Parts: sequence; structure tokens; C-alpha cells
Amino acid sequence: RRLATAYLAEAQPLQAAIEFERIGRSHTDSALQREALWQAAELYARAQRSDQSIEMYQYYITQFPAPAEAAIEARQHIADHYSTAGATQQAQHWLTEIISADRIAGAGRNDRTRYLAAQASFKLAEAVYENYRTVRLDLPLKRSLAAKKQLMEQALQRYAQAAAYQIAEVTTAATFRTADIYFQLSRALLESTRPANLSGEALEQYDILLEEQAYPFEEQAIDLHETNIQRISNGGYDTWITQSLQQLAQLLPARYAKTERSVTHVEAIH
Repeated sequence: RRLATAYLAEAQPLQAAIEFERIGRSHTDSALQREALWQAAELYARAQRSDQSIEMYQYYITQFPAPAEAAIEARQHIADHYSTAGATQQAQHWLTEIISADRIAGAGRNDRTRYLAAQASFKLAEAVYENYRTVRLDLPLKRSLAAKKQLMEQALQRYAQAAAYQIAEVTTAATFRTADIYFQLSRALLESTRPANLSGEALEQYDILLEEQAYPFEEQAIDLHETNIQRISNGGYDTWITQSLQQLAQLLPARYAKTERSVTHVEAIH
């Protein structure tokens, strides 16, 4: 332990990490073992040995699943590593692990574990949202619309799960994204490919039918954005609420364009 501390004092994180790992793997004092493993993981990361850092966090989780908060923080470090590395599948696996660990934490569950689980849930929802967003409505419309609506339902369910944690910043983000899902379906219908055999009055009637289908989705989007901005009166204000205001200023400029400019002005002053 003295050797590890000496390496740390001499700014030799890799050597210190090796010694802390040795303590973490072999010491009989569980409290010291837990602390040493965590330090080893952090020091390997500082020494730019990310693979060894991840190995230490994984070993920490298997040895010390409790207290839950620290074990979930370890999972968060692993998820962040894979996300930064662009390893989407591995990142999503560890985000799911965070949610599961929080769910079964029992008395070990607290505000921090719920926060991390809520953020993980939102990030998983974002992946489904991106898939939904990229689907275009082509001919035959019935088939492409069914495919888009299937992804839409998955995304809506994911964002509802994220919002259920009742973490303010996640709730406003999930509300904005849910509104955007409805708005995008409205736009996708209006911008969908028209059948080549339609022209004149027949094409005009087809456009009217699309508008009738699209309008309710735009209304749902407006309702949800308005739900978001109502949170301002309760002291809530963040970038997602700002984005809801911006969307409303475009959708209902007569009602919200002036409000949005006023809020932006106040923000600039502060």
C-alpha cells in the first residue's frame, strides 16, 4: 500500500494502478479491497490504459455489487467508455445494466441511482428515436407508414419509461422528444411520395386526405410542447423547454413567437 501511495505521489499513475490492483485482488480487508479496486480503475484511466480500467470496473462490480450506488457508477464509467469509443452495442448493454441494477437495488436505491437509471433510459430511447427519424414514407404508403408507426410506438414507450423516473431534466427531454415524434410523423405524411398515376383533382384529393391524417399528430405535438413550457411556472427551465418554445414559435407564431423572444432576452441578461 505504501508503494502504491509513493507511486501516486510521484505522479506515476500506471505503476500506482498496478499496485492498487494487486491490493484489490488479494487483500483480506474488504473495505480496503473495494477502495483499492476503485483507485486502480481510475488510475488506469488516468494512465490512458482504458482496457485495464474497464476490466477493473467490471471486476469491482462482480466483487462488490453492493453498495448499489458505487456499482452503478462503475457501470456508468463502462457505458461512457464504450459510448466515447463508438461501440454502440456495448454501450447500450451497460446502459441496460444500469437500469436493471437500479431496479433491484432495494434499500440501496437512492436519488443518484435513479438519476443514472433515468439518464440511461433516455439514452436508450434516443437510439430508437434515431431509427424512427430516418424512416421515410415511400410507396406503397401503407407499408412504409406501418413500419414508421411501429418504430414510433417503440420510441414513445421508451421515452415514457424514462419520464417515469420523474427526474426533471429527463422528463422535459422526454416530453420534447415525444412531441417531436408526433410532429415528424405529421411532416412525413405531408412530404410522402405521391403516386405517379395521380394528377389534377385526384392528386388534390389525395393531398387533402394526407393533411387530414397529419393534422391530429401536429396537434398532439403542440399539446406536448405546451405541457413542457407550463413547467416554467413551477420553476423549471432548461434547454429542452427552450426548444419547446422554439417549436411553438414556428407552429403557432401569433401566440408564441413574441413569448420566445422575451424569454431569450431574459436568458441573455442573466
